[in-house]
Amino acid sequence: MTARAAELAERIMVADGLGSAPAPYCLLVLGSGGRGESLLAPDQDNAVIVDDAYRGDLDASDDWFTLWAEHLNRLLDEAGIPYCKGGVMARNRAWRKRLAEWRDQVDAWVASPKPSSLLNVDIFFDFAPVLGASALAWELRAHALDDAGRARVLIRALAESAGGHGVALGLFGGFRKDQRGRTDLKAGALLALVSGARVMALAHHVSATATPERLRLASEQAGAGAADARMLADIHEMVLRLILTQQIEDIAAGIPPSNAVDTARLGRDQRKTLKHAVERLDLMAEMVRGVLA
Repeated sequence: MTARAAELAERIMVADGLGSAPAPYCLLVLGSGGRGESLLAPDQDNAVIVDDAYRGDLDASDDWFTLWAEHLNRLLDEAGIPYCKGGVMARNRAWRKRLAEWRDQVDAWVASPKPSSLLNVDIFFDFAPVLGASALAWELRAHALDDAGRARVLIRALAESAGGHGVALGLFGGFRKDQRGRTDLKAGALLALVSGARVMALAHHVSATATPERLRLASEQAGAGAADARMLADIHEMVLRLILTQQIEDIAAGIPPSNAVDTARLGRDQRKTLKHAVERLDLMAEMVRGVLA
C-alpha cells in the first residue's frame, strides 16, 4: 500500500506539471511494517533515500521530493493508514535524506546512542525497501550493519532497552488487564521478542528484518541456542495470530482494532498455552545477555 501510494503521488506530481522524480530514490517502510508485523492496526512509518547526485533543496517547501512526500503520506492517511503520531514519515525532513546524510545519521546514532534517539534507532534498523532504487537501501543497510556490529555501546544500550519491556502477567500470575479488561500482547509479549531479536541480529551482522528469521540466523551465527530460537519464533507466531484474530473479530463488531486481546474469550487450553509462552520470554533475555557477554 505504501508503494502504491507513492506511485499515485508521482502521478499527481506529473499531472501538476512537476514531472517525474528528478533523481533515483528508494522508499522505505520502517518499524513493524519493515518486519511484516503491522497486521490490521498500522500507522505510517516510512522514509526515503535520495541519490547523492540530486542537487535540489530537500529543505525547500516546493522541492519535488518534499511535495511528493506530502502527497504520499496524505494518500496513505486517506486510505486508512493514519499519520504516525511520532512523525516518522517521509514528509518530515528528518526522514527524507540523501544517502550520504543517512550514513551520517547512522554514524551519529551509533557514536552516541542517547535514550531519546533509541526509539528512532529501533524503527530505522527494521527498514525494508518497497519502491524505487533498492540498491540505495542495500548500500545503507550494509553501512548500518557494519557500524552497529562494531558499536558495543549501541548494542548494550539497545539490550538494556529491550530488557525494560514488561510482560503480560501480573504479580500473581494472572494476565494484566486494561480498563476494557483486555491484555496488551504487543507491550506484554511482542516487544520483548522483537527488540531482543533486533539486538541479536545487529550483534551478529544479520541483515534480515523479520523477527523469526533474525532469531534463527543469529543463533546460527552464535553457534548455540537453536532450540531456544525456534521456541521463541513459535511464541512470536502465536502472539501475532492471537492479535490478528482479535483484530478481525473487532472489525466485524465495529470496534477499532488494536493490539489488546480479550484473554477471557480464549479457551482454557489457549490461555494456559499463552501464559506458559509469556513465562518463557525469559529465554529472550538470556539470549540477549549472551550477546553482551
